Amino acid sequence: MAQRVLRPANITYLAAFTALSVSVGLGVWNGFDFWSMLALQKPATKALDCLASSVSVLGSPEFTGISMAVAALYAWYRFGLHAAFGIVAAMSVGTAIEIAGKQWVSQAFIPPELHRSCGGFSGLVYMHLPMLNSYPSGHMFRFAFIALLAARFLTEGKHKRMGANFAAALIIACVVMALTRVYIGDHWASDVIGALLLAHLTVLWVPKLSN
Repeated sequence: MAQRVLRPANITYLAAFTALSVSVGLGVWNGFDFWSMLALQKPATKALDCLASSVSVLGSPEFTGISMAVAALYAWYRFGLHAAFGIVAAMSVGTAIEIAGKQWVSQAFIPPELHRSCGGFSGLVYMHLPMLNSYPSGHMFRFAFIALLAARFLTEGKHKRMGANFAAALIIACVVMALTRVYIGDHWASDVIGALLLAHLTVLWVPKLSN
């Protein structure tokens, strides 16, 4: 993994994530974060609340934990133990970075009056750990990691053209997840942008997924 971390693309994403993290901690994004949330919540309806809450379940620790286990087992079967270990290691390092960000990058939580939910559904299945700050979004990081990893499975396989279409759909799903996290008031826009950068960075650390 060390060699992959030092590749130019990885260094670029690492630099972008670091720069964003510093700027978030300095409050540079505060105005944009507040404006973007109000803009997304402007057409709010109860139906949208329920739809967004449903989508957010896909980023929960329960769902993504199972998905990552399946991905690791598939990689072990298809590409060998090194691929499975690379997936688990990359996800673990990314999670450690996420937790560190929530401890040390100063980013206030969203005021309760901006939260949206579908009755009691929004908190039905999520495990929450006490954190000091909201940056970056754990839901977004986990979902994007799994989606981008699946995109790599598809585009590095034998049927690359068909895989590219599914990969594009997965990337669109990441955008939808990002919008829903902001819409329901669980995270600021900068939280999900940071999570997307972190997910892309850590997926690049996974060894090549082909025979």
